[in-house]
Amino acid sequence: MILPFLLPLLLFFSGCQQSPPSQITTFEGTAMTINYKVTIGHTLEPREVELIRSIVNSSFEEINSVYNRWNPKSELSKLNQFQSTEPTPISINLYTFLERTGKFVELSEGRFDPTIEPLLVLWKNSLERNELPSEKALAEARSSVGWEHIHLENGQFRKDNPLTQIDLGGIAKGYAVDLIVERLVKSGYTNILVEWGGEIRANGHHPEKRPWKVFIARLNDANPDHSLAEIILEDEAIATSGDYNQFWVYKNGNATTVYTHVINPKTGHPLAIKKHSIASVSVLAPTCTEADALATAAMVFHDIDRARDWIAKIDPLLPQTEFWFVTRDTK
Repeated sequence: MILPFLLPLLLFFSGCQQSPPSQITTFEGTAMTINYKVTIGHTLEPREVELIRSIVNSSFEEINSVYNRWNPKSELSKLNQFQSTEPTPISINLYTFLERTGKFVELSEGRFDPTIEPLLVLWKNSLERNELPSEKALAEARSSVGWEHIHLENGQFRKDNPLTQIDLGGIAKGYAVDLIVERLVKSGYTNILVEWGGEIRANGHHPEKRPWKVFIARLNDANPDHSLAEIILEDEAIATSGDYNQFWVYKNGNATTVYTHVINPKTGHPLAIKKHSIASVSVLAPTCTEADALATAAMVFHDIDRARDWIAKIDPLLPQTEFWFVTRDTK
């Protein structure tokens, strides 16, 4: 693993424009309010265009109908609405995915926790009023937070607290990208680059017979000429998590604190932006599911030294994974 220190970043990819139009086809659209881009490095027949479009659409439909908590009719939403603590059967797809999710919760030592939503809602509502939540309100929210409330056995799902909710937003985006790439490869398309909301996975190579490239760009500056680094993707994925998407300014007399939307499940508190705090994390991994979950977990650390210690601990389990940390004070 490597941990270069860079300025705040965004990820974007390029290189398609110079290829012969006949050798590259791009599919763009919006799925669940998030833009996607699927680039195929092959010459395609009209029937193949329809096949690829069908694969992309059906993959997103599966994510929306099974894993999307914002879809009230999804299987996950029905579990969240389920008020009983009795076991209930669920689909094999969701069961397998929740089992995999639990492994990332364990690997992250609880920093990646898809049950964190009640705490996020509490802090958001309080900070928007320039208030801090009371200890009583925090205790109530924390009582339903924690993956230990989720139980999976023999194809059945159970939660021991009926108020526990699951939000798979920190891992399902990456899984959607994997699903599209793997289904396209299975259909015979080996040169692929898929991006959805900043989560990226590449397979094969660019039609120019070179690897696919992504660039680490400065925050709010997507000009490739100003990029900070170039990353080669060789059958790999990269995902980024950052603190700049949503934040609140809390004023208490002459003191001002900027809180981010990133909640530390261990403390129940959001991270505050400080001079040495982590602004974003990008993770390179074999799959986008791994990269997504690990980037979400790594953002929870208060400082780079603690993050290093954790990475050193998990390094033997994830030898093909690399981390890029961005700190606020990096020159």
